[in-house]
Amino acid sequence: MKSNRTDLSLQSDTRAVSSLIGFILLFGILVTAFVGYQAQVVPQQNAETEFEHFQENQDELIDLRSAILTAGSSDRPQFPTVQLGTNYRTRVLALNGPPPAGLLQTSPSYPINISNSSNGTDNVVVETRFIEYQPGYYEIDVGSTWYENSVLYLDETESGRGRVIVEDQSLVTDGDTLRITALQNDFQRSGTNRISLELYPTTIEGNISDLPEDQNLTVELPTRLGPDYWSGQFNNSTPVSYGGFNESEFEGANELILTVDSVDNLELNTVGIREEPTESPAKNIPTQTGGGGDTGGGGDTGGGGSSDSPTFSTLSAEVTDYNNGQDAIRQVTVGGDVENVDSDGFIRIEFTGDVGDITASNPSERQIGMENSFYEIFTTGSGKDGPSELGVTVELLDNSGSKYLTCTSDNVLTNSGSEFNINDFTCN
Repeated sequence: MKSNRTDLSLQSDTRAVSSLIGFILLFGILVTAFVGYQAQVVPQQNAETEFEHFQENQDELIDLRSAILTAGSSDRPQFPTVQLGTNYRTRVLALNGPPPAGLLQTSPSYPINISNSSNGTDNVVVETRFIEYQPGYYEIDVGSTWYENSVLYLDETESGRGRVIVEDQSLVTDGDTLRITALQNDFQRSGTNRISLELYPTTIEGNISDLPEDQNLTVELPTRLGPDYWSGQFNNSTPVSYGGFNESEFEGANELILTVDSVDNLELNTVGIREEPTESPAKNIPTQTGGGGDTGGGGDTGGGGSSDSPTFSTLSAEVTDYNNGQDAIRQVTVGGDVENVDSDGFIRIEFTGDVGDITASNPSERQIGMENSFYEIFTTGSGKDGPSELGVTVELLDNSGSKYLTCTSDNVLTNSGSEFNINDFTCN
């Protein structure tokens, strides 16, 4: 006869159940923690990365604005750089979305119209463009930053927050002269990398010299800003006055009307991106050729040695890339013209700054063959790093290293747009 009894010792064996339950609970806690980290901490950290880039980008756009105005006023090329986007921090377990890219582009071209107020028969038309930087952030909501007519502003009208002026207009700064820098040539770049915008002033005067010298001028400028900004900007200027405003005069732009006492109170230049401007450029300021002789500020600018020794007829140094937020000089350009060139000789350029002699590690990179003219770009930092001030020394040497001439800056370069000409050096 079979037995139907069950082995009770097997049914009551629960030794592995508690371990399994513990593992399941621990796994559940880990999954919950990971989900919470991915959903809350990662976006917060990515937002911090985006905000840091936004702050740095604003500083770089301020430098870009300064470079455009400097290229126009000094007649020398400028080479500002802009980091279009950023990258999130590297993660081992959590996941990031795609890196936020940015877009830097010019607007369509709009006309600047300069005419004789009395009869309107004398007329000069110069095309200009605006610049827009459009961020592609995923975590923070930020509008585009625009440059136009020397004004840099953050445009958040689409989100109902209006416009925030980052850098005010400098069309009229001393009350006497209207300074216009037209910007030309189509440009568009997108991505996360750092790009360089080559800015070249025009060499073409156009027909602005045909304007009468003793009559009022009407200047019509395209603008995205409204009369609430422009109407009070010229109250302290007698030769330049606010003449009215036409809203929606162009597609995507309004028209600002100014009255100028005479052409003597008007300075116009045109700057092109990547190459010299090609859209009907014009200027009425003289080409800058530096200086010669002892005209103040720097002692003997003619140099030492005999009359047939190499010497500088012009010499300049300028900060062309500067991180304003970190007080860091990242790029300097040095250029000039040499008379009595020694074709076997050299030009040596050295910098001293608040971090010591930054040329000590690679002086050969700052020595070039002597030519009639030179224009060299030097990297002195990157990102947030760089000296806050730099002194400049430029030497003319023969092929054995003996010095014909040494020119040392009397002061130091300090910030964006900081520059020296030959009168700011002492040469001996």
